[in-house]
Amino acid sequence: MLFRSRAGAGAARAAGEASVAFLLPVSAVEEPTVAVKALVEGALLASFTYKKDSVTGSFFVAPVDSDLPTVKAHDTLEKALRAGLTTADGVNWAKRLIMTPAGDLPPKELARRFESRLSNDPSVRVDVWNEKRVTEERLGGLLAVGAGSTQPVRFVTASYNPKGGSKLPHVALVGKGICFDTGGHNLKPARYMQGMHEDMNGSAVALGILLAATRAKLPVNIDCWMALAQNHLSPRAYKQNEVVKALNRSEEHTSELQSPMYLVCRLLLEKK
Repeated sequence: MLFRSRAGAGAARAAGEASVAFLLPVSAVEEPTVAVKALVEGALLASFTYKKDSVTGSFFVAPVDSDLPTVKAHDTLEKALRAGLTTADGVNWAKRLIMTPAGDLPPKELARRFESRLSNDPSVRVDVWNEKRVTEERLGGLLAVGAGSTQPVRFVTASYNPKGGSKLPHVALVGKGICFDTGGHNLKPARYMQGMHEDMNGSAVALGILLAATRAKLPVNIDCWMALAQNHLSPRAYKQNEVVKALNRSEEHTSELQSPMYLVCRLLLEKK
């Protein structure tokens, strides 16, 4: 924790510089690999700033010691450095998505960014359902929440299956993906609507975790489920006391506009 906080403070102080160097005398550190990982995470997380276009950076490691570092020592620390980069990249990607204004990130665009960032990895499969497919699959809860918006809904599944397959542990992540939440007919007061572009942060965090897991090549199967919509107020918006038919043909009678949304992922998992 000490190395992470000091690296963060150093990176923040050097913000705007072309490059920053951290010198770590490895012989004076009990666990140099842990320290290197913490330094990289702290520096990248603290120096993060929101920018509309993605920004790339790079790290290089050079162990400083009284003796010339061996190839083995260099490679060990290089691996720790990559682990720190992987974690920070997943976190910062999620943060950038969460901070993006709602006008720049409707459900269709958010789904595109998910697919674009993850689909290059052969161990990851990303499937995006458009509004027609969502209708065919009878995801009534998702369609109800998105009915008031001119922006079409999307449903995204992303699966990470490394070598080892069925013998590995299995984790399921469900991320909330409301790209802006006005409250619909339960319209929020202005002070509570502020920041509602962040109502999709569950989906961003789920995909940030998946991104980090794939880069780290973690030995675990991961399935992510994200229902993406905007909850807006319009003549087409879902109204209180309406009946919504869900995937398993059950009916939900509710006054809370978003509660059908959470049934979507649960019912899909049951179907699987």
